Amino acid sequence: SSASAVTATSRSPSRASQINRQHDSTSEETTPLEKKDSPGRAKLRSWLHSLMSVVLSDGRTLVGTFMCTDRDTNIILSSCTEHLPHSHTDGEEEARMLGLAMVPGRHVISLSVDERTVNQRHHQLQQQGQQQEQQLQGQQLQQQLQVQGQQLQQQLQQQQQQEEQSAGQAPYIAIGTQVGVAAGGGGMAQALEPPAGYT
Repeated sequence: SSASAVTATSRSPSRASQINRQHDSTSEETTPLEKKDSPGRAKLRSWLHSLMSVVLSDGRTLVGTFMCTDRDTNIILSSCTEHLPHSHTDGEEEARMLGLAMVPGRHVISLSVDERTVNQRHHQLQQQGQQQEQQLQGQQLQQQLQVQGQQLQQQLQQQQQQEEQSAGQAPYIAIGTQVGVAAGGGGMAQALEPPAGYT
């Protein structure tokens, strides 16, 4: 009995290693190559995290963020709201918050990007375009103001230089004229001589 137990235990590791080897070799053979997405899968991937509208067989519409689907076309929506069919005439739609919802694929009639998402994206793109245009106009206006400011500064500097030159020349001429008149026609030569008694 102990001999048969030894034989059984000695066979187990080798048999287990054979099974592992077979499993390793078959797993390498059956590993599928990565394929490109089919058009349907690509479409589903493009819808990820989009606001989707799902119409059900009983007339209800579920609106929520598309999270995933499976082979049975079950759909998972987050932040989902349920909208009942229009049963009253005032046009107000009653909505009930569901949160995270799994929609059975057999009840799905249609799946589409919600109109509000399309309108929101269009509105967001419009706002971005307007903001970019306003920024561009603001930059252009700022550049124009800078150029005008530089031109005004240059004009002020030129005006100040002209005033300094004319202010510096005018008193000199006036003094020269007064000295010339007081000296009796001697002009500037008289003004340059030191006064009497000053040596």
